[in-house]
Amino acid sequence: MIEKVEKGGNSVAQSEIKQIIMQLKKKEIRVFDVPVEYENDIQIVTFERKAGLRVTGKKGFDIIANTFFVEETLIHIDIDSEERKKYIFLSFDDFDSYFDFLNGDIYENACYTFCPFSKIAISKRIDVEKLMVRKAFIEDTIDDYSLSLSNEEKEYYEEGKQIHKYCQQWNKKFNNCSSYEELVKNPRFLPLLMSAFSSFNIFLQMLRIKNDFLLLWNICPPALILNTK
Repeated sequence: MIEKVEKGGNSVAQSEIKQIIMQLKKKEIRVFDVPVEYENDIQIVTFERKAGLRVTGKKGFDIIANTFFVEETLIHIDIDSEERKKYIFLSFDDFDSYFDFLNGDIYENACYTFCPFSKIAISKRIDVEKLMVRKAFIEDTIDDYSLSLSNEEKEYYEEGKQIHKYCQQWNKKFNNCSSYEELVKNPRFLPLLMSAFSSFNIFLQMLRIKNDFLLLWNICPPALILNTK
């Protein structure tokens, strides 16, 4: 949580901030190496954005936390040209701090749905109507999706039907056994039981069958345990 953006109020801090910016410019340090106490300093952050070391992503109002937020990505390219990234999430209790941290860049890729601007103390000049244009970050609708099954889904369904039928047949045979001794007399019962529990694939296939999540009990129903002597 960032309550106030530090701006390096004293001469010592200003000197250190300038040194950090110079080190970043000369690539003497990585963007990941900025000291924690200065990593959100507005002067350093502004330089990082201009240098392409920091990219701002989504931003806006979090109705659940009742705070403003900013998602950003820190980027560093190693000497072997491999790009490394670090994703960060910052939140702000008040709008002014949020505004200052973004240098006023509060409109692009932002969402403020349900933000009570009329009840918030704001000293900045903003266009509330423009801020409220975007209703959500997710723009997909039900029309973007098809209800038809893919060939793979159809195959899973047919396999599931066969497994269901197979399990029902063995369920009847299992339930006809009145004791454990009777069950193990048939040499095919126990291997089948062990195979079913060791085959995670069968379990997954059964979970794919709509409204039939309890098929596992068809492999080893409670009756087997309760009727043992």
